[in-house]
Amino acid sequence: MPRAKTRNRRRSAYTYLELAIVVLIVGILAAITVPRFIDSLSYHRVDSTARRIEADLQLARQHAMATSSNHTVSFLVGSDRYSISPKPGNFGHDSTAYVVRLSDAPHQVSLVSADFGGDADVVFSGHGLPDSSGAVVIRSGNYQQTISLDQESGTASVEAIESVPTVP
Repeated sequence: MPRAKTRNRRRSAYTYLELAIVVLIVGILAAITVPRFIDSLSYHRVDSTARRIEADLQLARQHAMATSSNHTVSFLVGSDRYSISPKPGNFGHDSTAYVVRLSDAPHQVSLVSADFGGDADVVFSGHGLPDSSGAVVIRSGNYQQTISLDQESGTASVEAIESVPTVP
């Protein structure tokens, strides 16, 4: 009896079932990792922005001492921004302000509160001392951080990051 010739065919493509399984696995992994990534991103945004505000408060203090003139840092809570006037580095030649918008990239945080003795502004004297102690609170996602300013020393410090519940 003659034997039928069979051709050995090699599969050169994936089946739809294999493709669907791979897509399902990638989807499950994405569903697990994306929320953690977003949470981590919020944590780092709050921390880096708090360090930026601390550095800018020190900048205003140093320029007030260098020019022996008042420098004001104004926090606008509703607008999620703050400004330093006069603009540091101009040494009194330009009265424009240095503005930082916290809701824009790379910060993307909200300014929760700013309180310096009942005011959202702090004025550094020519001696580098602020007119009052106070604190600035910023938030991104589930994280919140406070930047404190000491009236006696004029130094700013960043407190530990707090985890807060999400507001619906």
